[in-house]
Amino acid sequence: MTLSPQLWLFIVFGVLGIFGEVIFTACATWLKNHKWRLNGESYIWMFPIYGLIAWLFDPVNQVIGGLPWVVRGFCYMIAIYIVEYITGALLTKLTGDHIWKYTGKYNIHGQVQLVHAPVWFITGLVVEKYFNDVEQLAVWLSLHFS
Repeated sequence: MTLSPQLWLFIVFGVLGIFGEVIFTACATWLKNHKWRLNGESYIWMFPIYGLIAWLFDPVNQVIGGLPWVVRGFCYMIAIYIVEYITGALLTKLTGDHIWKYTGKYNIHGQVQLVHAPVWFITGLVVEKYFNDVEQLAVWLSLHFS
């Protein structure tokens, strides 16, 4: 069976997203309790959600690509929040549990945490910078591992 570059792109973004989330939560936990054991976490549900970046990024970038970087970063942040909210609400309906369980002062229905805005702003710009490289990796993977 041959995997298309688009499917490889989905897989790569799924893996990178899980990796980034585990590292982020491990560092956040370390900052909170100052223990040297890094305990990061994610959910199995996050793999397909991060994989969606493979298919959603390019259409968003086509619309905002010529705008100043600050505006693009803000647009990516809003887009990430929209996807996070919608997927979180759907998973809450399907599983009966809040996947993220945001309880801080600045959460919206427990689905998004507004204090993550700088993280999503930067994440969007980082994805923008390296998206073409990851696309090339996906093409290479489709040629060599399918």
